[in-house]
Amino acid sequence: MARLASTGDRDDPLNYVSFDDYAAGASRPWSLATLADRWNAAHPSDPVLPQGTSSAPNATPMTPDGCAATRVFAALQLVGGGVELFLAGGALLAPEPTGATKVIGVVVLTHGLDTVQASIRTIATCDRTATFTQIGATSAAKEFGASPTQAETIGVVTDVGVGLAGTFAVGALSRAPAGAGQLVHLTSADSATAIRGSEALGLGRSTIYAGPESLANAKGWSIVARTGLRPSEATEVILLPSRANQAFLAVRPIGPFTGWQAINGTVFSAGAGSFNLTTGVFTRSGPAVNQLVFYGIDSAIMAGMRAAPAVIQTPNGATPRR
Repeated sequence: MARLASTGDRDDPLNYVSFDDYAAGASRPWSLATLADRWNAAHPSDPVLPQGTSSAPNATPMTPDGCAATRVFAALQLVGGGVELFLAGGALLAPEPTGATKVIGVVVLTHGLDTVQASIRTIATCDRTATFTQIGATSAAKEFGASPTQAETIGVVTDVGVGLAGTFAVGALSRAPAGAGQLVHLTSADSATAIRGSEALGLGRSTIYAGPESLANAKGWSIVARTGLRPSEATEVILLPSRANQAFLAVRPIGPFTGWQAINGTVFSAGAGSFNLTTGVFTRSGPAVNQLVFYGIDSAIMAGMRAAPAVIQTPNGATPRR
């Protein structure tokens, strides 16, 4: 004879009305795993995990494969949070007359701490933990009438969006001096002839890049490693007047590409334009689109690392712990 999902009798050892009953000893003959399976079969709209967290039916998040995947994605999330903290520190310490970068830095710092604590808890428990940002956005969405699924999606998008927007803003808006020393620009022989003839660097159509004076000694693959240019594209060195330094911005690392630029001392002009090599005056003609592309790619990479634990479910379909 088939057993009922619940006999309604709290003294019946086969009753499993709730986990509270189990904890009270009313259903002690049943293992907690079996109790969870039977509860999920009888209540598919309100599934549970054996340890009491919300999950899809028959979830087994502690299996080796699921646990390993959860921790890998949490480690990526931890890296993303660490980068946010690093960027926030730079934004808060950098000189900024308007204070805009300071405000953004506080937002990025707060979200970075939130991301780090959630990822550490996930790594420690092997149970995906949502950030407080995600939890708050999810709760707010539910208050405004969103369905549970829609609210969870809004929570994830908000969490990732805050990190993405803050990271991009710190990298794109921070104004850092290029530093002491003469800057150099590498170019081809034909371009160098045109530059020296016109005494102007840049045609006003793109971002202008330069590097430290030591870059003038780079040869062969060292040029590729430090600038991304082929050796044939960097056979000539253009020395920039010291007054040009103030029109360059040091790259703020927000991901792998901008990190590579920062390590090599790359600086970029504060917009598309051209430099007068005699006076060092920079004439701006538009935004620094080239560098914004680098920042955009790195922002997307770091956002993906932060989003992975939230949008890529473990094989068993477990949902995040609150």
